[in-house]
Amino acid sequence: MEIASTCRSLGPQVTVVDRDLPLRRVLGPVLARVITDAAREHGVVLRTVPGGVRSIGSRTLERVDADGDLLTADVIVSAVGDVPAVDWLTDSGLTLDGGVVTDARGRVADGIVAAGDAAVVRGACRRPHWANAVEQARVAAAALLGEPHDAAHSGSSPPPP
Repeated sequence: MEIASTCRSLGPQVTVVDRDLPLRRVLGPVLARVITDAAREHGVVLRTVPGGVRSIGSRTLERVDADGDLLTADVIVSAVGDVPAVDWLTDSGLTLDGGVVTDARGRVADGIVAAGDAAVVRGACRRPHWANAVEQARVAAAALLGEPHDAAHSGSSPPPP
């Protein structure tokens, strides 16, 4: 949606094709609807394709559904997700499971924290979104500094000793 918004602000027609309401999986249905409604108001066309896309050519997308529409475009940007680059940590002794597994404070081991797209809190789903990365960084920094967990959430640090 960030790419679509930027492109639309530059003038060209923009169509976002997704299996579901864009951002729904990351932000939930209410906030996703607010954002997609705003995008529509600015001229972004949203196409939901529950079956996904069968193929992407140099200037075409072929839908996988009963209609089998062929969508054409001057430019196609495929932003279908991300895979954390944590292979280099395979022999590190850290727990890896779809990312670097952390506790609720971002701690991985003594003196080691992880935050952002590569971090996954034990028992939770990885949430690759910039707002989550910012919050994880605050919490992880507070953990490294020995600050209480609430200090990271309040946006302020406790007064110096």
